[in-house]
Amino acid sequence: MQAIVTRPDWRSPMSRMQKVVNATVKTLRWMDSHSAEEIYDKVPSDYVVGERASYVAAIAHAKTLFSPDGRFDPATLETPLRVLRQFNEAVQAAPIDLSRTYTNAFVDKALAQYTQ
Repeated sequence: MQAIVTRPDWRSPMSRMQKVVNATVKTLRWMDSHSAEEIYDKVPSDYVVGERASYVAAIAHAKTLFSPDGRFDPATLETPLRVLRQFNEAVQAAPIDLSRTYTNAFVDKALAQYTQ
């Protein structure tokens, strides 16, 4: 799962946030449509640590952690909340409405551009 965290004062320049989300969605869609080997081939060589097979295997595993299109699935939000409640007293005591902690609106707008 990926996240773009926003502060309330960042919301006024919505076009900046939309540009970040557009780039993220485009990248995630590209990653979803390419193999781990193809992704590896695009990584600058000075970023690579270790041998190719291990790196490709790590990319293949990491791909499963990302949304293929950038959308949040509400069902996946329960797990991080459960984990936080195990050790964070403030979260344990707080009534948290997960539906108010994210939006897919920026992603939906980005996807509309790329699926036309």
